[in-house]
Amino acid sequence: MLTLCPEGSGSPRGCCPLPRARPVALGSAWALCLGLALGALPGVATGRSGRPSASPGSVCKIHVINGLKVPGKFPASLSHMRRRLKAQPFKVFLSFKLLRISTLKLAQGRLARARLAGPYRLEGQLLSVLLGPGGKQRLRFELALYRRRTRFKAARRMLKTTLVLDRGGTFFFVGPPHKGGKLIIGITCR
Repeated sequence: MLTLCPEGSGSPRGCCPLPRARPVALGSAWALCLGLALGALPGVATGRSGRPSASPGSVCKIHVINGLKVPGKFPASLSHMRRRLKAQPFKVFLSFKLLRISTLKLAQGRLARARLAGPYRLEGQLLSVLLGPGGKQRLRFELALYRRRTRFKAARRMLKTTLVLDRGGTFFFVGPPHKGGKLIIGITCR
């Protein structure tokens, strides 16, 4: 059993009892004690109390956008994304149309689904909540894009990826063709 060192004890032997047969493990055991005391173990999200969060989760807002190659006015509903959509690799599109905004509630061990446009749907699952530099939380999750079965085409998975995103960050990817353009999916997780 490991115990944390009281302040001012000065002796690592008193805080982490070790078997006498392995004196070499003192350094790694002391590092483990120090890591537990500082709450600096990677891959574990901690709350204000220093304990791991009971059920880390995230709510993701999914912007489903149709990127078109015909000139048009930039929609006011996408004004907060204007700078990103006017930069590379989206410069090939001359106009944009917001098709829908969906919500994806990610939780560990639970698969979440969201409808996109046409026969497409997105599935996601939160794998872990990591601590990044400066204590910022980062979400590690798995996404899969599926096309439903239609009259002429069989159902199939089109994309499956694992990614890490800062909490509050936005991730874009260009998806399949849709109504004379391409689907652009913007995912913001909080």
